[in-house]
Amino acid sequence: MRLFVCTIVTLALVVTVGPDVRAQRPNSDVVLITGTARISRGRVRRARGAATHRALLAAVWRQVQPRLASTQGQRRLKQQLSKGVRQLIKRFRTRKVTRAGRELTVLLAVTVDKSALGARLLALKVPLKKPGVLLVAFCDDGQLAPAFTRALRSMSIRVVAGPWPEERRAAMVQIAKTNPAAILPWARTANAAVVVVVRCESRTLSRVAATGVIGVRSKLVAVALAPQGHGNVRQLMRLDQTGLSHDVDVKKAGQAALVRALRRLAPRLATALPPTLPTGLTRTLLVRLQGPLGLATLLKLTRQIGAQLPGVSAVTPRRFGRGVTWLAVRTTCDPSALQQILTTVRPPPGWLLRVSKGPRPGTVDIRAELTEDS
Repeated sequence: MRLFVCTIVTLALVVTVGPDVRAQRPNSDVVLITGTARISRGRVRRARGAATHRALLAAVWRQVQPRLASTQGQRRLKQQLSKGVRQLIKRFRTRKVTRAGRELTVLLAVTVDKSALGARLLALKVPLKKPGVLLVAFCDDGQLAPAFTRALRSMSIRVVAGPWPEERRAAMVQIAKTNPAAILPWARTANAAVVVVVRCESRTLSRVAATGVIGVRSKLVAVALAPQGHGNVRQLMRLDQTGLSHDVDVKKAGQAALVRALRRLAPRLATALPPTLPTGLTRTLLVRLQGPLGLATLLKLTRQIGAQLPGVSAVTPRRFGRGVTWLAVRTTCDPSALQQILTTVRPPPGWLLRVSKGPRPGTVDIRAELTEDS
């Protein structure tokens, strides 16, 4: 009997779930991550739960750590996130469970709920890095980054740096040209709201036989890309500028042509970016709308919140229930400021709206009640 039970437990541990197609897509928000726990006193189920918890916490921490403005207090923050880590996960799936002696390891496909995570960090008052512009530029004829950095900073645009060596820039520019979605992990690591990719295309012209002078035409192409939800990328702008120069030395002609193109393109990029940059730290906050509202009245109120409130760019119904609707509000306000401006919403005829703090940290409640006249 004991052998039969052990066999069942062993078979349960080596079961591998079928492949998750979303986890294999490069643009997906799904991440594969492992967690390990030690089996104590034969409690396999308890060890699996502990390993799953550690894997989920590791997935959340991977999203949090690059955004922290300081390395102080990271241990305490990790403990605070660990207490309610399941509330920060949109979905997860067990891909594989393996056992080696008394060590149990689980492989999970995890999707972090970025809206809930942002609300939790806001409620905990965690100091985060301010988003900025990540500049990825490379040219064989000369340095591009210093000139563009000076031009952006002259317009009070914050330039953020990534933890990459200079020799990787050429490969990164080529990757971004063929696959714009590749900038997503770069932007997340550098905490960038916009990634500007600048590449150089040089062309050697024919040599003048009488003087031995050769011409070089350098073309600079700058593309601004902004990460969007669900692993998408939006192109904000595209600029190009050409410079032409002649010299006996091909290298000197190329450098002079590059300088001429730089002088024209860098100011244009700096003046074109500010209107497309976010006006603040944009976040998604959850608002719980309670009350026996009809569907038509609910949708009208949702459109009214998105169109009339300052600092609110979009409102989307996320989850419907009996008398309860959760709204995802895209805004630059913090929860207290959003709660304040929601009090200015004009209620539908015959209704009264009461605004208060939500059931979770970082959420807001709106309760719709019928007036006495109704």
